[in-house]
Formats: sequence, C-alpha cells, structure tokens
Amino acid sequence: EVSYLLDPQMRTAQKVPLVKDKFFATDKAGRGTQAFMIRRGVAAGSISAEGKGAMAVAEGTFELPIAKGAAPDVKSEPLGKQTIEGVAAEGTRSTVTIPAGVIGNELPIQSVSERWYSPELQTIVMTKRSDPRFGETVYRLTNIQRTEQPSSLFEVPADYTMRDDMTIINEKMNRARKLADEGK
Repeated sequence: EVSYLLDPQMRTAQKVPLVKDKFFATDKAGRGTQAFMIRRGVAAGSISAEGKGAMAVAEGTFELPIAKGAAPDVKSEPLGKQTIEGVAAEGTRSTVTIPAGVIGNELPIQSVSERWYSPELQTIVMTKRSDPRFGETVYRLTNIQRTEQPSSLFEVPADYTMRDDMTIINEKMNRARKLADEGK
C-alpha cells in the first residue's frame, strides 16, 4: 500500500504514511486517551504565507488526553451480519458512558457508535454515531463500484518529480526562513 501527497505548486510527489487506526485506551491511572497509530514514519509540515509553522512526525503512537478523572465505561457488542449497498458487512456497537462530573456534565453522557466492516472489501462501509453533545453522524459508502479502475488514477503524474521526505522538509524550511527574513 502506497499513498502520495501531491504538491501542485511545486509539481512534486511524496510518499506518505497511512493512518492505521484510531483507538480509545486508558492508562494505569484510568485517564482516557485517543491514540493514532502510523504504519511508516514520515516528516511533513505546513508553512503559512508568513512563513510560520512547521511540524515533523515520526513513526509511533501519538496520544491525546481527552479527560481527567474517572475513565469512561466502554461496552462493545457484536451486531451480526448485514448487507449494506450490496456488500456483506459485520457490525459492532460500542457504547461509551462518560460519568457525571468528568467533563463538567451533571449527568452521565452516553455515546453509541455502530461500525459495519466488510471483510471482502477490507474497509468500513458504514458507521453511525449518536451523541447528545454532537447529534447523530452517519458515514456510508454508496454506489460501490467493483470494476477495475484505470491504473492512471493511482500513479504519480508524469510531470511530477518524486522527492524524499527530507528534501521536501528542507525546501519548505528554507522557504519559511526566506519569508521570515524578508519580513524583518
């Protein structure tokens, strides 16, 4: 599996990591975190017109704390199999209950998520999330086409130059320094 980040302004292409999964976990103290796993390392960044801002990301797990205090109660249950848009999928329902007082809430908050995964397509075909704070969100693949797609859709355009991660970062950092120096 290979993904590319295309920069139309510089006419360059760069291989980028794929985000493997986002998951919820608790540490030994019972604090909740969300973590994102990245399969391969990459350095990336963005620079504003003023030349400010750059970021490097390395391979690993990155955690974002979501709440202090008692950990949410997480329960999962299988929903069996269902056909969605002509594709067989296996469902799971997860219910997260945030105890009263954890995030300033007077009563417990219950968020319910359904995830329908197709083993054949190896992707999620539908998710539903109901949360009193954010309402209901539905993600659903529609008009699923199983025909072979033209390979040109998955190739770097011929007029693009392949650059390695460090070359792109160095170029962006040099542009940022130049813009910063011009602003002095």
